[in-house]
Amino acid sequence: MNGTKYVLMEFSQWAYRENAIPCVEALLSAGYKPIIAHMERYKFLRDNMELVNRFRELGAMIQLNTYSLFDEMDEPIKNWARRLALERKVDFLGTDAHKTYYRPPSAEYGLNWLYENVDRGYADAVAWENAQKLLCV
Repeated sequence: MNGTKYVLMEFSQWAYRENAIPCVEALLSAGYKPIIAHMERYKFLRDNMELVNRFRELGAMIQLNTYSLFDEMDEPIKNWARRLALERKVDFLGTDAHKTYYRPPSAEYGLNWLYENVDRGYADAVAWENAQKLLCV
């Protein structure tokens, strides 16, 4: 990303939990700094804070979709996204927008939820400061 060693990585929906750490370790050993994309969407990782903590201990960063904090219709996804944010496990926000009619690039309500539920310093870091640091390398 932006000429850095940061890489946005995504797991397959068919991935197995036991393969997640080796994938992250392989990127790290190759000199990359993984950012795990839309962490809240992986059913095999849902509600496994121990694994999230392990990713972070290894040096991986976490991105989630702003949409998932408020607009997400799937309650388990929304609840997991909110828990990740409340427990300060998120480093970046994204939209995961593919089309205007399916998961549109909606961020307003998710950002409002974030700023209403976590401290402003953390919300600012997740919403834009961490990304700005990456872009200004």
